[in-house]
Amino acid sequence: MEKQIIELRKQGNGYRAIAKLLNVKRDTVRGICKRHQLTGEIGGRINQFGALLYEERLQKFINTFEGKFPGFEYHSGFKNMDSDFKCKCKKCGAVIIKNAQCARPSRKKELQCDNCLKCEKLKKANKPKNPRKKTEYKEMVCEECGKIFIRRSGSQKWCSNECYNKAHGIRQVIIKRCVECGKEFKTNHNGNLHCSKKCKKRRNRRIWALSKNERLRQNGKADYSITLDKLVKRDMGVCQLCGKPVDTEDYQQDADGNFIAGNKYPSIDHILPISRGGVHTWDNVQLAHRYCNSLKQDQMLSLLGVCL
Repeated sequence: MEKQIIELRKQGNGYRAIAKLLNVKRDTVRGICKRHQLTGEIGGRINQFGALLYEERLQKFINTFEGKFPGFEYHSGFKNMDSDFKCKCKKCGAVIIKNAQCARPSRKKELQCDNCLKCEKLKKANKPKNPRKKTEYKEMVCEECGKIFIRRSGSQKWCSNECYNKAHGIRQVIIKRCVECGKEFKTNHNGNLHCSKKCKKRRNRRIWALSKNERLRQNGKADYSITLDKLVKRDMGVCQLCGKPVDTEDYQQDADGNFIAGNKYPSIDHILPISRGGVHTWDNVQLAHRYCNSLKQDQMLSLLGVCL
C-alpha cells in the first residue's frame, strides 16, 4: 500500500484523493508522503491539495492578475495566494510590492501604483493655487470724480480708495487721540476712542474699579479720564508731597507675576481725601510717591517735613 501511495502522489494526486481511493485515513497518506519528501513544498513539488504543480499555479496566477489589471505586469516573488509578490507598472515602470489576494475574483478594488500616486501629489503641491491671470491695462473714467485712470482689474471702477469710500458711503479716515494713552491713531468710526484693544481693556477695568467704590459715588461724579501716566506728565514727574522725582521703574514682579511697587513708584494722591468728601477729579488729585502717600493716609496737610 505504501508503494501505491507513493506512485499516486507522484502522479499529482492529493492526500484526500489518495485516501479515498485506497480507503485509508488522510493522515496515514500524509505521514507516508512526508517520510519520502513528497509533502508538496514550493519549488516544483506536488501541491498538498492536489492538482497543480508550482509552475502551473504560477502561470495561472499571472494570467489572472494581468487579465484583471491590464496596467500592470507580473515581475517576481509569487509563492502562494497569501504571499506578497512584485509587479511592474506599465505607466511609470516602477516595481511595487502587492499581496496575491488582490487577484481573487471577490476583490473588486482597483490596483493603484504607489509611485504614480506620489507623483500626482507632488504635481498638486507644486501647482500654484491661484494662478494669476494676465491683466488687461485699459483706460477708464472714474465713476465718482470723472478722472481718467488705468484699470488693472476687470471690476475696477474707481481711481482711488477715497472715491471708492465716497461711492459706497464709507467714512473717511479720521485722526483721533486715544483717551487712555494719548497717542494719535487713524480710524473710520467717529465713536472709536481707543488706539488698541489693550488700551480699551485697561480703561474699562479702571472705570469698573472706580464705579464700585461707594465713597466716590456718594461724593460726586468721578472723572474716568484720570490716569497715572497723564498725572506724571502734568506734574512733571515730581512728588507734590516731598518735592523729589518719582521713579516709574521702581517695581518688581515675583515668580507668580504679581506686581510689587517700590517706595519711589508714583501714585495718585487726593488733596482732599475721599474719606473726607473729596472727589476724583483733576483739580483734587496730585502726584506722590507710594511711600509718601501711605504716610499721609487720610490727612489734608502735606507731609513735606515728614517725608524729608
